[in-house]
Amino acid sequence: MPKIRCFNISNDEMIEYSLNIFFKVINHLICYSKLDSLLQD
Repeated sequence: MPKIRCFNISNDEMIEYSLNIFFKVINHLICYSKLDSLLQD
């Protein structure tokens, strides 16, 4: 059976990866809310 990729990732990498996604999501939310307020004006 092949090794599952996830288990090869160290904890630090996992945290870094999660934070990366988290910040991207936040960034998108901020952008969308700015666009939203621009459209409402």
